[in-house]
Amino acid sequence: MKVAEESYPYSTLTFTTEFVLPRIRVRVRAATEADLDAMEWAGGYESRATHEDRLDDQETGSALYLVACVNDHPVGYAMLRWAGRPTAPDYPDIEDMGVFPALRGYGIGTALIEACERVARERGHSRIGLAVNPTRNSSARALYERIGFRFSGTSPYHDTTRRIADPNGDHLVMEMVKEFAPSGG
Repeated sequence: MKVAEESYPYSTLTFTTEFVLPRIRVRVRAATEADLDAMEWAGGYESRATHEDRLDDQETGSALYLVACVNDHPVGYAMLRWAGRPTAPDYPDIEDMGVFPALRGYGIGTALIEACERVARERGHSRIGLAVNPTRNSSARALYERIGFRFSGTSPYHDTTRRIADPNGDHLVMEMVKEFAPSGG
C-alpha cells in the first residue's frame, strides 16, 4: 500500500514552533460556584471540597475568595481571611494562592496580591500578611519580597492550622507582612 505524498503522520515532525504571547489581559474578581469546574487545574491537594469550603467562607463574610481569569476562565486564585492567622489575628492574611503552572511569571500572582491589598485597604486595614515555606517555595518568597512583604519576626513554625494537607507533609512556614503606605489626604 502506497501512502500519498501529501499525507504524513504528525508524530514524525521533527521541528518545533515557538512564538511569544502578547500581553495577557487578566481580570480578578470574587469566585463563584460557576468557577468550580474550571478550577480543577489546581488539582493536587486543592480538592473541589476545598474550593467549595472557600466559597462558603466567602458567603459568611469571613473571607474573600478571588479568582484571576483569562477569557473568563480561572487561571489563579487567592484566599483572603479577614481574621488573619492565629499568630496575627489583627490583620487579614492571604491564606493560600495559586496560579496555573503554564501561566506563572506573567504577573497573575502579583495581580491577585494587589487585589487582596486593595480590598484590605478599603476595609480600613493598614497591613496584610501571608506565610510561605522558606525552603520549598523560593519563587513565591522572591515575589513577596519584591512587592514589599517582609518577614514578620516570628520564627518559622509548622503550621497545623491549615485546612489543606501539604502532599509533602511539610507545613513549615515563615510569616510575612506588608505595611500599607498611609493614604495621602
